[in-house]
Amino acid sequence: MPSAIHFDIAKTLFYTHQIKEQNQDNHSTDLLTIYSIRLALESRIRGMLGIDYATSRGKNIGLATLIKISKELKSIKYSVDLHWTEIEWINDWLNHHMHRHIRPYPWVIFQAIETLKSFVDPKEPLIINESTIYSFYSATYVSDEPAFEHEIETALKKECQEIIINWLKIREITKP
Repeated sequence: MPSAIHFDIAKTLFYTHQIKEQNQDNHSTDLLTIYSIRLALESRIRGMLGIDYATSRGKNIGLATLIKISKELKSIKYSVDLHWTEIEWINDWLNHHMHRHIRPYPWVIFQAIETLKSFVDPKEPLIINESTIYSFYSATYVSDEPAFEHEIETALKKECQEIIINWLKIREITKP
């Protein structure tokens, strides 16, 4: 699809909060869907870690690195339905299609959405010490937030030199 059509869709979305009828086909909306999935995934990872952004030697730390350290963290409990290998595959797949402007097969989009549900949009409650907690963030539970932050910082320092982290004020985690 030509860049002018992407730009037109962006303008129409911004100004009218709609997509023109002529662009409401799978070819246009499927590509927009993967951009939205990628945004949701990155927002969830950064929100969970509490990182607005992190840099190393002036370069941004990317989502792949943040996913890599997230799956190794010990001071956070994840939903049993969370499968980090699949999340890594989805991130690679999203990047491949987004950066090449390739329309993915709809059934692959469906599978990505289904796989990410347990992490980004969990419906199951979290049960902690016989208490049932319903939360957008019930896929992740932290009992000691300062220890969690220290572990994140330590993990990032192992991956990247001269790390600078700009922390968010609030994390997307369930806490006691």
